[in-house]
Amino acid sequence: MVRICSIIVDALLHNATAAVGVSENFHLGLKILLDSVSAEARRRLKILNNFLIMLFGAAMLFNGSQLARFTADHIIPTLEISRASAYWPFAASGLLIIIFALERMMTIIADDPNDQLAKDT
Repeated sequence: MVRICSIIVDALLHNATAAVGVSENFHLGLKILLDSVSAEARRRLKILNNFLIMLFGAAMLFNGSQLARFTADHIIPTLEISRASAYWPFAASGLLIIIFALERMMTIIADDPNDQLAKDT
């Protein structure tokens, strides 16, 4: 029983931490590559990076949802809860990763250095 509970809590904490890492920009990146290119190329690489992170989050959301759906009728005997409870944190974290990466990408797009309106204000 303790093992099953620890797996569920572990899934909750680790997946939520991954989503916060995207929000706080703690995810892995190629800093050396970004530092060696022009500002416009850096901006485009950051947009591409966040798009790829969004794809990863979408895969987590889709596959976590599928796992939860497939195991919804499997009951853990010691806890008498659905096995899907171990997979929903994975799907929820995927959704959070999508939201946070989209927010970062929109911020990068909105901070266009060539935008004349931003320079005038």
